[in-house]
Amino acid sequence: MGNRQKLKTMLIIGFSTVSLLTIGGCAKWASPDDLQKLEAARKSVQSAEKELADLKAERRQLETEKQAKTLELEQAKAELQQVKTP
Repeated sequence: MGNRQKLKTMLIIGFSTVSLLTIGGCAKWASPDDLQKLEAARKSVQSAEKELADLKAERRQLETEKQAKTLELEQAKAELQQVKTP
């Protein structure tokens, strides 16, 4: 008898949960407030993507400058070595 009562209770809880989710869970259309939030999120993502692209471009530029400076340093070291050797 105890198992039947538990099963019955679980079924009632299950059906109630499914009914509540079906009735109030999902709207067919987004509300204007939801659309505004989505638009704000989209703009935020676009801004972040633009900032990322800018930072990547800056990084490439800095890496190019670093390579040029490294080459210049190596040349200066070689020149210094030539000056030091008799």
